[in-house]
Amino acid sequence: MSDGDIDARKRALRGKAMRRRDGLDPSDRSLDALAITRHVLAFLPDDGSPVAAYLAIRSEVDPALLVSLLRQAGRSVGVPAIDGHELRFRIVRDDGPLEPQGFGTRAPGSDVPEIVPSVILVPLLAFDAAGRRLGYGRGFYDRAIARARGNGRVLAVGLAFASQLVEHVPTDEHDQTLDAVVTENGVLVPTAAVSPSR
Repeated sequence: MSDGDIDARKRALRGKAMRRRDGLDPSDRSLDALAITRHVLAFLPDDGSPVAAYLAIRSEVDPALLVSLLRQAGRSVGVPAIDGHELRFRIVRDDGPLEPQGFGTRAPGSDVPEIVPSVILVPLLAFDAAGRRLGYGRGFYDRAIARARGNGRVLAVGLAFASQLVEHVPTDEHDQTLDAVVTENGVLVPTAAVSPSR
């Protein structure tokens, strides 16, 4: 299958997945985010290591409570800031202003220190049981995860609603699989490491 075919399949799935997630009842999404928070806290290593999270946009799982609880527990938490074609994870501060980043996102300014995360919490549009993830198509998280894995062990954990599970996410050689996906129903750990599958 050609790269163009894979891209077309991703675009089709992206539109369908976005509509499905956007169609979830907002109050259900909020309740599910609470359950996801509980599952993530039980799953993450309790080693005090830095965690990269995100500030939710659109209908993504909102990790705001999770970020607050991690910070209360003394962990450094960063959120993504766009730096060219890369994501840098800058420390979340109570008093720090957030700057527009494009794509509807906000982040701490360039004067805020970065973290080197041992855990990256990843938003997504769709995922499959093998840990393959479909994002918005810009590759920011794939590059960030690949860079972090190149520097040592990092746990890439998708946050999703259970209804975002699909049979198969088409991938190419640049797509990074997740180590786990946490939904309101619990933690899905892929049964085996999966090489990119078209």
